[in-house]
Amino acid sequence: MHPVETAHGFVSGVDRGAVQVFRGIPFAGSTTGSGRWSAPAPPSPWTGVREAVSWAPAAPQPPSPLGIQAGATQGEDCLALNVWTPSVHESLPVMVWLHGGSFTGGTGATPWYSGTRLAQRGVVVVTVNYRLGALGFLDLASVAPDRWPDAANLGLLDQQAALRWVRENIAGFGGDPSRVTVFGESAGAMSAALHLVMPGSAGLFGRAIMQSGALAHTRSPERSADVAERLVTRLGGPDRAAACPTEQIVSAQIEMATEIPGPLPFMPTAEGVVVPTDPLGALGSGAAADVPVIVGTTRDEMRLFTAFDPATMAADADTLKRRLIRLLERHRAVAGPDEVTETYRRRLGDRAELFEVVGAAMTDTEFRVPACELADRQAAHADVHTYLFEWASDAWGGRLGSCHALEIPFVFDNLAQPGVAMLVGEHPPPGLAQAMADAWVRFARGGPPDVTAPDGILAWYPHDAVQRPTMVFGESPRMQHDPLGDERSLWMQTAAHA
Repeated sequence: MHPVETAHGFVSGVDRGAVQVFRGIPFAGSTTGSGRWSAPAPPSPWTGVREAVSWAPAAPQPPSPLGIQAGATQGEDCLALNVWTPSVHESLPVMVWLHGGSFTGGTGATPWYSGTRLAQRGVVVVTVNYRLGALGFLDLASVAPDRWPDAANLGLLDQQAALRWVRENIAGFGGDPSRVTVFGESAGAMSAALHLVMPGSAGLFGRAIMQSGALAHTRSPERSADVAERLVTRLGGPDRAAACPTEQIVSAQIEMATEIPGPLPFMPTAEGVVVPTDPLGALGSGAAADVPVIVGTTRDEMRLFTAFDPATMAADADTLKRRLIRLLERHRAVAGPDEVTETYRRRLGDRAELFEVVGAAMTDTEFRVPACELADRQAAHADVHTYLFEWASDAWGGRLGSCHALEIPFVFDNLAQPGVAMLVGEHPPPGLAQAMADAWVRFARGGPPDVTAPDGILAWYPHDAVQRPTMVFGESPRMQHDPLGDERSLWMQTAAHA
């Protein structure tokens, strides 16, 4: 295959027949030494042809509970991306994937994210590595503002640098830089949502897809300062933090995880420069005007985290009820715990355990309601399409249900990739994967994400905050107005837009 010229040198990839793959292309310079906790700089140019045939190291991170990073090389110098293209001679839509992993784990090289089957549908697929955990999301403004002025949201700045690289270089890989869709899941979706409102990301993409993530997971500078001060103290002060091995930083992250309040120990900081202080308000004010989006969740998000958690299973009724009351207070819900329990048991069954009720409530408060709020705000400025993924896995005796991350191998049409069966079970419906992948690609091409159903093409109607038309992905896709609306309204009934 012929080398492709980028702004920093020529690269040669791997010819897979219908698709060419380029792995580990650097989109930024070194993040070691003085590059630690510094904004990404352009990569150093190279001479000759760089062989882009091996994955770049994953960002330093704790072991993955899913095992999908098992054996992967890790390294602080990780800022690279991967490209799948059906032809370097075309001008095709581009889909840029931001991986999830709670802002502390993941890599663009995970087999689940292989872009081969999407690229075969006529798009160029890009997956991105970005800095994670303390190295990517530690706000050091209070610890050493003059030394590390950009540290609060380095992971987001890395993603921004990757999007700029795509704008400047993707034409050589057969991509159209004017037709870029950014998409991601969990922390990747939360990142994509933030790029909708980040001033520095304006114009770098024209469409966005958020899978199980929205604008509800940022931290204030005050809370971020507390996290940073604790971690730097644990590492032995700023000088030691600047020079210590990355393994020590990751170990400190793990030790601190239970000390930091909230679901995510590390997350972006809404400091008002890179990230607006009120991201949802910025979206409602038109920060992403004319950017169409898809946003949605799975029905049983929290089961991925609770199904095998001994503490959840062992919690007594009083503990679980207090947890539910705290949720109600935090979200200023009008309903009381008994009404909430009764509402969820209408779906889960009269004999559903209280921990199942609390898990379903957390699915809504952590994922589904934020997705609905994002859809409501953005629908005033662009077409929005919402979905609910409800197909339930039979893996692990069905304990996972429609859990967090379950839709990923369907979106990529990667049901046969290593490790996928652990989540989807032995008999996932291939037609559902084909339908979702086709819809995502239709959207990236610039049209509505209509869905191929058994009896023909199913129109996916745009969102409005009254009827809430939603594409439900089950055994057979269907359109439904406000699915699980009674549960959703428990948490949104006090909102002005509900």
